Amino acid sequence: MLRPEDCNTHATGYSPDLITAQSNSPQEVRGLEGIKASTLNLKPSPGSEYSKYDPAGQGINLSIAVANGLGNAKKLIAEMKSGTAKYDFIEVMACPSGCIGGGGQPRSPDKQILQKRQQAMYSIDERMTLRRSHENPAIQMLYRKFLEAPNSRKAHHLLHTHYLAGGPEAVDAE
Repeated sequence: MLRPEDCNTHATGYSPDLITAQSNSPQEVRGLEGIKASTLNLKPSPGSEYSKYDPAGQGINLSIAVANGLGNAKKLIAEMKSGTAKYDFIEVMACPSGCIGGGGQPRSPDKQILQKRQQAMYSIDERMTLRRSHENPAIQMLYRKFLEAPNSRKAHHLLHTHYLAGGPEAVDAE
């Protein structure tokens, strides 16, 4: 399990958001369609157990991908199964164009609305002074006073979900 001391952490001492904590957050995976891929370079902190994977101190390159829509996720999985693609991290946007174009969003006759929404979200995010959950004073207090610590037994029990196979067959069996 990755611990806060294993990567460059922020002054808070809480687990870093590894993607946004780095200055090389890949722009290539942003977008509304298809499958986007990039490489992310993470540099373990000196003395971290992950330093052994980075003996030259150049960082660890992770291959990442984002699939927009379940059809593209299916294509990505097929590529990985066939061995034509390999990724260390994958994000799947179930809705075509991700949440910004999902079923809960208002419809518009403007053909550029998704790009406009996306740009507005990126713009709002860039202007925020508090952008990472581990830097949020309310979250820090929650961990200090109730959850004990990030990845504690209590935090894991209360915050993590577990997938149980379901579907019509499971309902009929009850």
